[in-house]
Amino acid sequence: MNLKKIIMPLIAFVCGLAIIPNVYAEDEKVATNESTLNTAISELKSTGGTIKINDEITAEEIILIKDMEKPIIIDLNGHKIDRTEGNCVFNIENSTVTFKDSTKTDGTVEHKTGSSIYASTNSVVTIENGNYVGGLVVWGDKAKLNIQGGTVTTDGFAVSGNGAETTDSTINISGGTLTSTGTAAIYHPQTGNLTITGGSITGLVGIVARQGNVKIDGGQIKATGDASRTDRIGDAKNADGSYVQLPLGGAIVVDNTESAYEGTAHVDVIKGNFETTGTPITSFGNTATDVKVLGGNFNQDVKTMFLGEGLTQDEDGNVVDPDTIASTQTPEKQEPTKTDKADKNPATGDNILTFVLLSFVALSGALITAKVVKKA
Repeated sequence: MNLKKIIMPLIAFVCGLAIIPNVYAEDEKVATNESTLNTAISELKSTGGTIKINDEITAEEIILIKDMEKPIIIDLNGHKIDRTEGNCVFNIENSTVTFKDSTKTDGTVEHKTGSSIYASTNSVVTIENGNYVGGLVVWGDKAKLNIQGGTVTTDGFAVSGNGAETTDSTINISGGTLTSTGTAAIYHPQTGNLTITGGSITGLVGIVARQGNVKIDGGQIKATGDASRTDRIGDAKNADGSYVQLPLGGAIVVDNTESAYEGTAHVDVIKGNFETTGTPITSFGNTATDVKVLGGNFNQDVKTMFLGEGLTQDEDGNVVDPDTIASTQTPEKQEPTKTDKADKNPATGDNILTFVLLSFVALSGALITAKVVKKA
């Protein structure tokens, strides 16, 4: 028996298996109504996978996704899931869920009078794309919300937490369009971290922060509110029991007054574009340490007290280091003097005397060479 004839094909077969892509698809379920959606969630509890929405769904009850052992994906697939009663459409608890629309068209989660999604205790909710009518809420201990794309539209807060019920939350915004037509786009009264590196955020106020850490390192924030007005934003109260009224039209409003919340908020602005109708940044409380602006572009002046040490705004509204600008400016081009112009060949810029001498040497060499060749 020729072992070589057997072994070589076997080796080739094994190597072939190594390069064949894994065609095993993750578990996928299809939902066409509220009942089949809840069934699909239950069936994927231990395995994880994708639920593809294949029809318009109106939910009578909150769609609860709780204690999932593996991550799942809700693929809106160009369809709408809506609800008209209660607080929200989806409530995610102790689970990891990604929302997306594989068609990248009209996939929507809608609750016009409430919230589209609650990211509750120990949950990780990621928005890849899709449309969300009704705000996104972090609610409970260690809730995490990642917004990578999509659109959120509401007359309430596009993104919010709760100062009493939410602790140590994480909100990351790297893309998407968040719009509030009736109040602040982002309301952050809880402990935790809000990081913005991209996306477009628009509201009567951009961000209201009453606790936690806010880091803005990109994106665009636009405040459209009437700068002559103040409004109740959130549930913070004054010592007399009246609700705190905050100014509209600002990109960032920090409320660290003693009567608001026990904790404090701190904001770092590293970069980003800020378009406001009122004062770009306002802080109530320990204003000297609440906000630090290290960069960014503002259409109006930022108070000097908020600018990082040695920084200023240039004529275009950029927060800059004036020393750095001075050291990197290109010196103005010096016009040549009349003497310089007289000494230069206008065609080449060479010194004319040098040009003539070199030409004479070259011509002499040519004549001598020609003479030698003729004599020979």
